[in-house]
Amino acid sequence: MCTYRYREPLSGAELYHYGLAGTDGVTPTTGGLQYQQASKEVAELRKLRKPDAKMPAPYAARKAAILYEYENRWDLDNHKQNVAWDTYGHLQKYYSALKRVGAPVDVITEDKDFSQYPFLIVPAAQLVDDQLVARWRTYAENGGHLVLTCRTGQKDRRGFLWEGPWAKPILDLIGARIALYDTLPAPVTGKVTAGDKTFEWSSWGEILAPAGTSYSGNQGVMPSLNISSTETAVPPTVISRYADQYYSGQAAAITRRFGKGSVTYIGVDSRDGNFEAALIRGVYERANIPIANFEEGFVTDWRDSFWVATNFTDKTMTIPAPESTKLLVGTRTLGPAGVTIWQDP
Repeated sequence: MCTYRYREPLSGAELYHYGLAGTDGVTPTTGGLQYQQASKEVAELRKLRKPDAKMPAPYAARKAAILYEYENRWDLDNHKQNVAWDTYGHLQKYYSALKRVGAPVDVITEDKDFSQYPFLIVPAAQLVDDQLVARWRTYAENGGHLVLTCRTGQKDRRGFLWEGPWAKPILDLIGARIALYDTLPAPVTGKVTAGDKTFEWSSWGEILAPAGTSYSGNQGVMPSLNISSTETAVPPTVISRYADQYYSGQAAAITRRFGKGSVTYIGVDSRDGNFEAALIRGVYERANIPIANFEEGFVTDWRDSFWVATNFTDKTMTIPAPESTKLLVGTRTLGPAGVTIWQDP
């Protein structure tokens, strides 16, 4: 819980930034009243807090990390290629997808230990080196479920493209060649399918040629890349294809069993994030991990023995708690901008 300022300013560049008190410096604003209420609730919750409580096992099994590096973001933002590309928005689609399955999520940097997370999402990690890719490989071999997304592995740490196949360091890991990439100018959009649903894309799309197949486009045939395949690193399965235009029928996302874990590569940045949500759900389902099915914007987290449900949607939602559960804050049906807090019996 935080606040920006006490009193709303009377002049200056931040004229319309609310404070806890209004322009008279005395009367609480709506935000001020909410801050006061939340402060009282926090004081009461502290009496019930159990800092040594263990994370519930089903919740812990979904634990995920998103890998984020500032240098990578700077490099992407310095050369977006398409004005619609949004590096942070791309990451946010995966964060949202994880919250929709009810996963606890940490955003981590490369120096952290990957092994404590059953699921590791790597969105658009454009700058890589052999050491980082080797760590991803070890993570999957030891049972982790690795998800790499479009624009990953394209450059070395200097920002140079590799002298070799596109995204050279990750090809043996994902089990495919990236045959080509494309972006679509506004207002043009393309379509991509996952399961029985169709989604739109425009800012970035990669056509994948899985091991054992060759890409055949209008310009001719690109031979299959020689990708290692063993008993524990099998050829990939296509989980998404392009549905229209020049790209129709080509692979857009793939997954493969890798050691004790799995590696999934998603070559498309969708327009609204529902595509990413569908594929992340599939990663959990293939790992046989029970998941939630929350609406976009309905977030449920656990910390220090407390469950906290927050409703960022425009609908009334029902919290995922048994009827017998005693609520500490809020109600069982949660309106827009509402919050409910409870503890397990």
